Amino acid sequence: MLRALQETINQLPQRQSRLLVILGASGCGKSSLLRAGLVPWLAEADKGRWIVLEPFRPEEAEDPTPALAAVLRQAYRALDLPPPDEDATTAEALHRQLRQLRLQSNQQDAWVVIPIDQFEEVLDRGNERNPKPAAAADAFLALPGPSG
Repeated sequence: MLRALQETINQLPQRQSRLLVILGASGCGKSSLLRAGLVPWLAEADKGRWIVLEPFRPEEAEDPTPALAAVLRQAYRALDLPPPDEDATTAEALHRQLRQLRLQSNQQDAWVVIPIDQFEEVLDRGNERNPKPAAAADAFLALPGPSG
């Protein structure tokens, strides 16, 4: 499974969608594939092509945006860069910080990989199965992907 995923990633042209979704039944090993397989491979493969943030689980909080901001700050620290002055809680701040992360790490052409474990929890809010408020999840989903 990891080899097939690696091949898929290696075939992504620079201008294609940057969203990769790993789907499967509950308990089939998606999180293990992400955390023990894909993330370490990306971190080591083709240095300079990827900046890999730590995986985070958005269902652990009502608003997943602070969790994203925290892993972004952690990435700055891991690269021995000064952390941003503000948290990436808006689309503009997220874009600015991702761009700065690439520039300051001298990896201007790198893709920043944001592994979100259990992402389906964000999509499944505000109902009987998951009564957590949907408004914060909706705002998180409205964050557009990084460009340029």
